Amino acid sequence: MNFSAKDITQKAREEAKTKYNEEKQKLALQMMIMSYYKIKSMLTESGLRKVQNIDQKRNNDDNYNKKFSEIILTTMDEDWSTSLAKLVTNISKQYGLVPGKDFNIEVENDHFSEEKNLDFYV
Repeated sequence: MNFSAKDITQKAREEAKTKYNEEKQKLALQMMIMSYYKIKSMLTESGLRKVQNIDQKRNNDDNYNKKFSEIILTTMDEDWSTSLAKLVTNISKQYGLVPGKDFNIEVENDHFSEEKNLDFYV
């Protein structure tokens, strides 16, 4: 069976998107853990009391913990999008890629409309 360049490209993109999402989940958890410990490593006595009080509240109140976690995840998504855009730009330069020619920055084609939901484009 012969595949067109378009088919091969589409398959490669889908595989890369799947791997990206898998790695993003692992990275998000790792970033949250690292951030938590970084904050704790810089706390003063008053800061430690505040963190302990919030952590205790999170442990005792599932609704509060859920809302707290959602805020953290939203913040991480925003920060990640900014960082990812910068990383992609810098890495693409090393490959000699030209935005808009060698890779899509803005996706206008309905065939790729789901891509508008990728972090980089949000």
